[in-house]
Amino acid sequence: MKHLSDDELTKELEKLDLSIQLSSTQKEKMKKHLFKNEPIKQGFKVNKWLPSIISIVVLFSVVVGVIPLLQNKIETSSGNPSLNSITDPSTPERLTMVPQTVDTFLIDWGADSMDRGNHDFDTAFHSKLVVTPDINEIKRGQVIYYHTPSVELENKEATIPDMDIGRVVGLPGETVEIKNGQVYIDNQLLDTFYGKATMHGLGEEEYFKAVDLIVINDEQGTRDYFNTNMDNVTVQENTVFVLVDQWWRGIDSRDYGTLPIEQIKGIVIGYEE
Repeated sequence: MKHLSDDELTKELEKLDLSIQLSSTQKEKMKKHLFKNEPIKQGFKVNKWLPSIISIVVLFSVVVGVIPLLQNKIETSSGNPSLNSITDPSTPERLTMVPQTVDTFLIDWGADSMDRGNHDFDTAFHSKLVVTPDINEIKRGQVIYYHTPSVELENKEATIPDMDIGRVVGLPGETVEIKNGQVYIDNQLLDTFYGKATMHGLGEEEYFKAVDLIVINDEQGTRDYFNTNMDNVTVQENTVFVLVDQWWRGIDSRDYGTLPIEQIKGIVIGYEE
């Protein structure tokens, strides 16, 4: 198509406006056709670089969105509390006094594997433990009274009690792992008072601030304890994973594996009133 002079272009546009048989859309197309050979300099560079600009904006948005996710994953893998933590707001750290009923029974207990610094569960300092035999719904955090599975300990002189108490940490279908003294459930940090290695209820930093190093026989061994590791364990159906509150003072599922629910005789619910 040849170039039109200004006069010719004006006449063509007048013809276009007088053409009542054309729709507005058709007229617009004709105008574009008339200007086809006239280079439109304004906006040409914007149109040329627009795809690149859009790509940069999209890439920036993706990076901004991914960075928080990576930070969250790093925090979880490094043992720091994160949005992927598991909490237990319903389990009290200390037992309370409860009445004994015809549906419960009492036990005396003298082991210190559950002592968090207040002779917890020790009936030489507290009243007897009240136990309910109702185990239809086992929950994380409950302290259970059970028959101890047979296990061969490294310390041959250690005695294994026929009955023991410990806290339910892992439930059927879950995986349990300990990394640097911290319990993880299904790769999620267990953010509870019983989810990490303690001595007398104190964490590593608190413990070394509270205890004079002179009275610690093996400082490195104690620090190694606070950073205990255990490989991933899958909790099978009809079993639970049990830990004592003071890992250094008793045996539990780290020694004998997961505990069959049929060996549980009851749940400790408090001290006798």
